[in-house]
Amino acid sequence: MKRYFYLISVILIVVAAAAVFTQENTAMKTDQFDNGEISFNYPANWQSVAVKYSQVASFTDPESGLNVTVSKQATPAGYTPKDNFTLNFTGDDNSSFKLVSSKNINVSGMNAYENVYKVSLNGSSFEDEEIWVENNGVLYSIICTAPVKSGFFGDESSLKSSKSTASIDLIKKSFSVNASNVKNSSSPFWGKISIPSIGAEWGIRSDTVNAYKSTYHLPESYYPGENGACGILGHHTIFSAPFSRIDELKTGDTVIITDFLSQKVYTYTVTSNGDIKWDYKTNPIQFNGGTQELILVTCWPPGRQEGAFMIHCKLSSVQLI
Repeated sequence: MKRYFYLISVILIVVAAAAVFTQENTAMKTDQFDNGEISFNYPANWQSVAVKYSQVASFTDPESGLNVTVSKQATPAGYTPKDNFTLNFTGDDNSSFKLVSSKNINVSGMNAYENVYKVSLNGSSFEDEEIWVENNGVLYSIICTAPVKSGFFGDESSLKSSKSTASIDLIKKSFSVNASNVKNSSSPFWGKISIPSIGAEWGIRSDTVNAYKSTYHLPESYYPGENGACGILGHHTIFSAPFSRIDELKTGDTVIITDFLSQKVYTYTVTSNGDIKWDYKTNPIQFNGGTQELILVTCWPPGRQEGAFMIHCKLSSVQLI
């Protein structure tokens, strides 16, 4: 009796595997996205999702759970391929992102960079594949996130389903940029900073500090995701005064940076408030490597530039947008 049970079990497994193989290898029907600047092919059964931030197109595959976003953003000052494209954290961070592979690839004749991460979020595992293309001073990203599937015996595979892989390959092979029709990015912001405890939310830019409703990424500091301290400067009394209340922050408060470039959300926790550097003009603030720190900077006292008022924050988590 046991022999028949094992035989039936093997037959069922083979039939199930054959069904999955047949389903995933059926000829794929495709549609095309084309806005005059960017074009690519994608599976016809994908559902379009509302775009946000710097996203140009966003899709979800209702069958495999694959999510794909295509974004563009003017390359900000100091953003250097490939250093800025790859999350570069130390081993003890709580980022939930673990780099699996990083390599140069070719996308429709353009040099591109591909990073693959294993991501653990809310008790679930995903594979995050990111493709970065730079063309005429503009960054284009194709970010694909798929659930990690388990094998028959519960072993977790680091590979997406073959259907998801084929879908991503379809986009990579057909992705094209019309260089003669590259449109200016609609926003100067590459991200935004949110401070819930004081109800603050402002854009982040890298071209000027003297702009309304915005903060400024200090060029001598690191970008979020790099292995170094990120510095954000905001005026205290002029140009919308984005940092007029940061001296009210307390240890344990949350500061959030939403990075439109990498399509990630970096959450920091305030560790100290009120560090004032009176000699910052002759002894500039140092943004050291090897630490996932965020330093908020404003002038002090309010309305004068005698000192630099700093708040130090430590990275606590990284999430997908």
